[in-house]
Parts: sequence; structure tokens; C-alpha cells
Amino acid sequence: MGTVDKAAPLMSDTAHRMVRSRSPTFPMFINDDCFIRVQTYMTSVGYKGPVALGCDDSKLHPSLQVHWDNSISEHILIGTTVQEKLVVVNPEELRTMLAQYKDNVATKVCSMPQCISLR
Repeated sequence: MGTVDKAAPLMSDTAHRMVRSRSPTFPMFINDDCFIRVQTYMTSVGYKGPVALGCDDSKLHPSLQVHWDNSISEHILIGTTVQEKLVVVNPEELRTMLAQYKDNVATKVCSMPQCISLR
């Protein structure tokens, strides 16, 4: 036990994980929900200045990835240059989609925004 723990009780790693699991997850894609959350936060703190949304793309590589999308309760394929959501229903369809979109891979894939900056 460290000296800080003696001065003020701190949360354990398990307690931190429990708190994080109860909090809503940040949306996977930049969509209306992202802007609503930002606007709600900005209103709550009284901020009225400019805001920038970005992600660190220095470690991103071209790839096709399957992610769970809570908004539609489906697995989707991301990383293509196709604009609509590509829903993956089963493994056979995934194999077909991977073959179909192998030439349409986006140059960098970011599955979620990394930061919102206040200016």
C-alpha cells in the first residue's frame, strides 16, 4: 500500500472497470450521436467556443475489420471505400464480402474518434 492510499482511499482496478462498464460507450463512427454527446457536454460546462474532432492516424493501416454496431445490433464490415454499412450475417457471407471488397480497402481505418478538442 502506497502513501497516497493511506492519505486518501483510492478505487481498485476492479472498481474502475465496473464504473467504466456502466458508462455508455462512445459511438464507433462519427455520426449524429457523437455531436449530440459533445453538444450536451458543452452545454453542461457552459462552453460556447469552437470544437475540433479528430483521430490519431499515425498507427492506422489498410484493413478490413468486423465490428459490432450497437445502433443496429449487427456485425458490420469496416475498412472499405463503400459508404453504406456492410452488415455481416454469417461467416460464409463474410468470406464473400472479404473477397468482393479486397480491392476497395480504405487507406487508413479508424474505428472510433480519438479526441474532441476545445479551441
